Amino acid sequence: MYVSSKSPEIEIDARVDRNCAIWFAKDSFDPSTYLNGRRVAGESFLKGFLKHADVDECVALVNGPNGLDAFKDFVAETGVDTPVRGVFRHQSDAIHPVSSVFISTPNVQNQLWARGHFGHEKYSICGLTHTINTTAVMEGAFLTRAAPQKPWDAVICTSQAVKSAMLRMFERTDEYLVDRFGSSPPLPQLPVIPWESIPKLLPMTTTKERRCGNSWDLRIKMLFS
Repeated sequence: MYVSSKSPEIEIDARVDRNCAIWFAKDSFDPSTYLNGRRVAGESFLKGFLKHADVDECVALVNGPNGLDAFKDFVAETGVDTPVRGVFRHQSDAIHPVSSVFISTPNVQNQLWARGHFGHEKYSICGLTHTINTTAVMEGAFLTRAAPQKPWDAVICTSQAVKSAMLRMFERTDEYLVDRFGSSPPLPQLPVIPWESIPKLLPMTTTKERRCGNSWDLRIKMLFS
């Protein structure tokens, strides 16, 4: 069943509004398996969120008990004692009263389609860019625009340049959608959390993991201060 919707009608208090459910797959947050930018960014973003977000609970969307155990281990290793709540992905509407899902990728099309089962007003979906010059990301831009994406969804961009590139990919897709169907849906929000937000705060180091980790930790600390 696909449930359509026009606009979100969710009443939540300010503290819950600062929270989000984390779409958690260990591979996206564990650079120890294979060190690359995607995993380092995911790990440092989540650590920064756990440390600095003023929330009553840490909510994870997981694929089963093993995924929840991995998330609990991650939270414990971060040194956070906030209560943890797990929600299975096929029951994603159960994240309520939390009303947003964070996914550590710009390719959120699968989650957009899955949300349609419950109604798109149930929660927003927020992705995160990292490397954008790959075939997977460029295809994902098309698939996201062709999916039931809503104006209350978002993809965080890590610079103005990344935002411009994402917009261009979306615009090319929209040109096709308009030509084929006569219209295109509203764009997602594209907030920028840029490197330049933290000038002179980032220590220089030759270690990629430390450099990226400190970056996200500082950026998220500034957001929640």
